[in-house]
Amino acid sequence: MRREFLIGSNGLYFFPEHDEEVIRCEFSSVREIHNRRYLLRDVAMEIFLTDGQSLLLAFESTDQRAQVYKRILANEPPCLLSNDQKLSLATAAWQRGEITNFEYLTHVNKCAGRTFNDLMQYPVFPFVLADYHSSSLDLNNTNIYRKLHKPMPIQHENKEAYFREKYHEVETSDCDPMAEFGPYHFGSLYSNSGIVLHFLIRMLPYTKMFLRYQDDNFDLPDRTFHSLATTWSLSSRESNTDVKELIPEFFMMPEFLENQNEFDFGVRQNGKTIGDVELPPWCHGDARLFILVHRQILESSHVSGHLHHWMDLIFGYKQKGRAAVDAINCFRPMLYYGLDLEAIKDPNDRKAVESMIKSYGQTPKQLFVNQHPKRQVQQKIDELSSHGKSSCNIKPLWDVFGLNWGQYVGSPGMPDPQVVWHTLCKKTIARLVALETGEMVGLSDSVHLLVAYSYSNDPSLYNLRVNLSWSGILTWDYPDLTVRLKSNIDHPTINLMVEDLYDKITCCATPSSFRHIFFGHASGGVTVYRLRRAPHRITGISLQKSPISLRSSGSNHVHGRLRRLQYPSNGQRRRKLHCVGHQPVYIRAFADAN
Repeated sequence: MRREFLIGSNGLYFFPEHDEEVIRCEFSSVREIHNRRYLLRDVAMEIFLTDGQSLLLAFESTDQRAQVYKRILANEPPCLLSNDQKLSLATAAWQRGEITNFEYLTHVNKCAGRTFNDLMQYPVFPFVLADYHSSSLDLNNTNIYRKLHKPMPIQHENKEAYFREKYHEVETSDCDPMAEFGPYHFGSLYSNSGIVLHFLIRMLPYTKMFLRYQDDNFDLPDRTFHSLATTWSLSSRESNTDVKELIPEFFMMPEFLENQNEFDFGVRQNGKTIGDVELPPWCHGDARLFILVHRQILESSHVSGHLHHWMDLIFGYKQKGRAAVDAINCFRPMLYYGLDLEAIKDPNDRKAVESMIKSYGQTPKQLFVNQHPKRQVQQKIDELSSHGKSSCNIKPLWDVFGLNWGQYVGSPGMPDPQVVWHTLCKKTIARLVALETGEMVGLSDSVHLLVAYSYSNDPSLYNLRVNLSWSGILTWDYPDLTVRLKSNIDHPTINLMVEDLYDKITCCATPSSFRHIFFGHASGGVTVYRLRRAPHRITGISLQKSPISLRSSGSNHVHGRLRRLQYPSNGQRRRKLHCVGHQPVYIRAFADAN
């Protein structure tokens, strides 16, 4: 999407060509900036924000990107990590166990040029499980795990001789037109746009992307992603050309394993119709259960103790050179990150290499030139306290053993709960609210806590330091219908607004972004105000006078699950609302008059 891009005194602004919302990104929310390749040209930049969002910007030239980067740095974003901090801080935090394997893999991919915004450079995650056939699974059994010190095609030792011989043949061949670039073990790569779309074919909009990739046709049924066991077998043993690794969704998103849209992928040669992805027997067909357990496998002591070997293969010193040859980890030379297409003088050769990269993919940027440090894996912590074992005999999963249930009240691995703190409040506590600062606040009915956070860097920490920059107590349900705000213990309560006599407020919520405030009403309607910090005002905040109103009439159904509804705006800027309902709810939205 082409947008006009402006750098202001307080942030970045993106103006679309059509009547769409202007995207504003304040300098205070900029966390990281990474250079990116776009369409095989080193002209892009990805900006990561403190709220987890990211923006991929492609410029006309490298010089133009450098000018924009220099302008951003001139404004000294307070939360921005310097380039030399990003990777070293993350690695140190991972070694100490301060961040998870999933978080570390995500950050390493980010530093290596991988991004969710480009299928050709999608994040790479490892296969970690090798057993997809057993009816039960024991995470303490090391035989269930993939050999992380070996590439996927040589998980079985009998394949090593084949690929060593192939490397030798390419090295001495005069027939391979690409042999002049150098010998290799594998002709294709473990990650490319085709592999990503192969895995995400059941989810929109990736289904449409796959159809464009395949000339508006689904693949042959037997080649369609239909079974985890088959995918593992092909990549690890049966195929000499399939060298797939995984994508992050295998550890966080069960929906991509389910054919919720009921696409017709055809019938395989064995007569089976392709629907949901076939899961290991211990999952009993439950995709969410597979993702939960698979994530625990990724975070297990065994994977934590061997993940550094996989880092050496994909991002480290075994990616290139003699170490790569010895590890049987060499790919076609033109598939490595940083290849300069302009240096290939022959236009036909250049076009051939460009087409090959688009088809086969490109390796991540090499980040480590020495052995990746090992994680300081501690022995399994005994979760039972010194007070004795739990009397709880609950076994939530009968077919999966060795799970770490975590330390929370009611956890199957924890002892019986004990009271550690007790106090008597003047009012009934209706709900507890956890703050990002680690504090817990108890609130009564008709009370909402408004909280604005700020973030700051700590040179010794990988994660941002969270600070409470402003807070206020919002109350309603008074006889005079006022909605009141108290933001300072030394100042009186302020009347912020007046309720509708015939449609009283029943609840209130504010996203962590502190950009909107939502009021639920007795009629089932929702009113949304634009919310901003206003330090110059006595209230400390400002509300836009004309709210967006959402009322219980219309045709969009919400059935007890999260749906994203984009509503008509009558020529105004479009906005999106997340809704959750336990009963069918009918919602129609009206744009504000401004």
